Amino acid sequence: MKKTVVLLGLLLFGLETEAQEVEKDNVAIFQEFVEEFVDFYASDEYRSKEECYDTFYDMINLTVTKPPLGGGEQMDLGDWLTENLALTKFSSVEEGVMMLYRCGLQADAVYQKMDELDNKREAILAQLNDEEREEIFINILYRYIVNEAYNKSKERKEFSESIIRNSDTTAQIKHSNP
Repeated sequence: MKKTVVLLGLLLFGLETEAQEVEKDNVAIFQEFVEEFVDFYASDEYRSKEECYDTFYDMINLTVTKPPLGGGEQMDLGDWLTENLALTKFSSVEEGVMMLYRCGLQADAVYQKMDELDNKREAILAQLNDEEREEIFINILYRYIVNEAYNKSKERKEFSESIIRNSDTTAQIKHSNP
């Protein structure tokens, strides 16, 4: 998800200079959409939903309990917690059920906004001709690749510098303690 937000943010940075052949009105409409998209995924509402589920999954202690989540399997959380409460970090079955309920309420609002953004994106894309779409998305892809390459080289450089610093420290310790 973070990559998508970064990718779209990069589009905003260079869209005007790179998309000169694209009709100005369509670019402006798309740019407004991207700004709205980025604002939503950076919003307190979205982060709160993510934090709620992160806390829930931490409390359910996934690495120990391995509940049957996903894959279309239906599970009654109350029944499952009754049988496995000791393996979780919840103090009661009610605490776990209520936390999931609160997360679900937050998720409903977030998913509604996500659906609105999807519909808006589809409407904008329907207004673009093939050449405009290609220009915008090639621009996004190019910026994403450049950004990923930069981040990887930056990580490698930081890692190398860390090794050098740690090697220097180790060498200093060895020389000071014969």
